[in-house]
Amino acid sequence: MRLFSFREKQRFIYIFGCLINIFSLTIGSSLDVTYLLLNGDNLSSNDLVSIDREALARNIEENIHLSERNILKIQRITIDKVNSNRFIRCIQNATDRTRPLITFQIVHGYQIQQRLESLSSFSIQIKNILYIFRLCSINIHSVSFVGNMTSCRMYHTSTFVSNYTSILITGGFNPSTTTALNTIDKFLIINDTLTMTSGQNMSTARYDHTADVVPSSKLVLIAGGMNSTYMPHVNAELFNSTTGVTSIIPMSIARATHKSAVIPNLNKIVLIGGQNSSYTALTSGDVFDGMQFKSVKNTMMIGRVGHTLTFLPTINKVLIIGGSNNNPDDIQYTNTLEFYDAATNMFQTSTLHMWSKRAGHTATYIPAPINKVLIVGGGSDEINVLDTFDIFDVTTLSFVANGTNKSKRTFHTATLLRNNKAVLLAGGRTSMTDDELAPCEIFNLVTMSSVIVKCLNVPRFFHTASFIPSTGNVLMCGGVDTSKQILNSCEQFQP
Repeated sequence: MRLFSFREKQRFIYIFGCLINIFSLTIGSSLDVTYLLLNGDNLSSNDLVSIDREALARNIEENIHLSERNILKIQRITIDKVNSNRFIRCIQNATDRTRPLITFQIVHGYQIQQRLESLSSFSIQIKNILYIFRLCSINIHSVSFVGNMTSCRMYHTSTFVSNYTSILITGGFNPSTTTALNTIDKFLIINDTLTMTSGQNMSTARYDHTADVVPSSKLVLIAGGMNSTYMPHVNAELFNSTTGVTSIIPMSIARATHKSAVIPNLNKIVLIGGQNSSYTALTSGDVFDGMQFKSVKNTMMIGRVGHTLTFLPTINKVLIIGGSNNNPDDIQYTNTLEFYDAATNMFQTSTLHMWSKRAGHTATYIPAPINKVLIVGGGSDEINVLDTFDIFDVTTLSFVANGTNKSKRTFHTATLLRNNKAVLLAGGRTSMTDDELAPCEIFNLVTMSSVIVKCLNVPRFFHTASFIPSTGNVLMCGGVDTSKQILNSCEQFQP
């Protein structure tokens, strides 16, 4: 009797069908509305916790004369000090510099920014004291459906192709037919607007593969992955995003559920770990040099599935973190790490460990001067999902911090935002045993803290996320929703 790996167990436990999105455009937004508190400088964070958020939302609706009521929600309230660079419009005199700032995150179903801007001040009563607030700033976070893919997809890829200013969505798993997909959807970025096109195909159907842009040729290397009979491919293909022409490239061994990393200065793409046709976690790596694959000269300490690869440009190495052994009888997770040295084409062992064992996590590089890696979430075993993070310092090659996020999450995405200081954590599961999905949050590497934001109209996991450099927005596609349906919808988040 054939045993299923942990990755396959996730598919059969959670997935029941395909949900076709019928919405052409739906807007959902959250606003960070910041006010200067004009009286009561002794208002504390504890006082803010005691605020009746429902009553406050109704107060705002009444003041801005909304025709509909009970549609606003106060998601978060924070207190801070005036920063003259960011909140210059708040400062009208010297006294203002000492006054606290109160930020309300308001979630709503349609645009109300202009109405809030007209509300220059308002008052609320807290513990029998009437507090007066003056508008300081409004920062909008918007999310909208931007198009539907030709198929519902999970285990697919999403790749930004800079020279063609497009995002390529390839392959995936189709629950309706229980088969791998060979279709490709493409979002063209024209005048900062996303336009969906389709009609191109890979030569081979695949899911749980990787797709990366080759630095020199700008072709997309689509490598490995599973076929419709749950067997890993032993080939890759080079895909031309403009012509749709693809060519097959043999790999050294079959692999799926592996991870990849691009090494731009050496024009290489490395594939590491994953599983073979016996569902064994691989210790090996393959390196594509623009023409062909070559094996990494040695092997990793352990086989890994559900791990992460993060290229570290300041030391020209790839950081390999966490994962599991993929043993269907005895799944073991790891907190170990090691490196791939691009210059020597060899793995390098390490005695360092994360604070927690992790698989199904994310690891995001934040460029210099921060020069650190943010490692978030994942599962510590087959049952428990983590709400913790680790910070790896590339300069000292050590873990320098750890802490707790707002939510547990695994099978989520993590996207570095435009300021190179914050990371969007989107979606993911909060548990392996129920259907609750995680809210989005933005983690700031400077303050080492995160805030909850609305970045998805439909919460999801096993989706993809791509950063759009020209706009700073994030495109998220496919995945699985809370009702265990696979999605064909794509949403765009404007931080």
